[in-house]
Amino acid sequence: MTAAPETWRHIAHTSLDSTNAALKRMIAAGPDGKGALQEGLVVTAEQQTAGRGRQGRSWASPTGNLYASFLLKAPADVTTAPEIGFVAAVSVIDAFSAPGVRLRCKWPNDILAHGAKVCGILPELIDGWIVLGIGVNLRPIGIVGDYPITSLAEQGIVHTPDAALAAVGTTLSRRLTQWRAEGFAPIAAAWSAVGPSADESLSVRLPGATVVAGKFAGLDAGGALLLDTIQGMRRILAGDVLFGPALSPTGAG
Repeated sequence: MTAAPETWRHIAHTSLDSTNAALKRMIAAGPDGKGALQEGLVVTAEQQTAGRGRQGRSWASPTGNLYASFLLKAPADVTTAPEIGFVAAVSVIDAFSAPGVRLRCKWPNDILAHGAKVCGILPELIDGWIVLGIGVNLRPIGIVGDYPITSLAEQGIVHTPDAALAAVGTTLSRRLTQWRAEGFAPIAAAWSAVGPSADESLSVRLPGATVVAGKFAGLDAGGALLLDTIQGMRRILAGDVLFGPALSPTGAG
């Protein structure tokens, strides 16, 4: 299995608790003299026994799908580190877009295919590094969650984990170069082209379980979600955009 580009170093496992956790253990252990802690290190697993999503949620990880974590250098200005989630999301869209398949970005870090989740992205900042976890459902996982779940195969897109890793690695490398050279603006523009429509109704569950509803008003310069609510414009830094039609807010937040 190649991680693409060829200069990246790939460590493959049959089973791990999670690829992000494994890469974080390598960071904690420090350099091993073999170039282990260089950007482009990629850890994959055929299955995960304790896969995680955002806010500690479990991520179902049966065999046949892509579970990969990429080691990237954190930017000198760590306040821009959250932008990497958007870089990754656009990279996944680049890798798997196909005629007749509607792949969309769901703020902040999910990819949807015809309204159902097909990919989750988990960036974590640690000790000057970004551990970027990307999980893609390549085949049906046979699990019903509390939100719609699908796979690329169910959308007519067939990839082996090897091919999927190579595709994501190639597009991620390209988008990282663009981000570092040109800043967040072109990434935000690419994300917005496949994100919510202007004025689309959204409901967002904020930390603490408050739900706020409004119209999508774009991203700000740092990737925060802008929501036009009945109380006025809201800038949302953390939360979950809910699936389905907009809900009535449970509080002004």
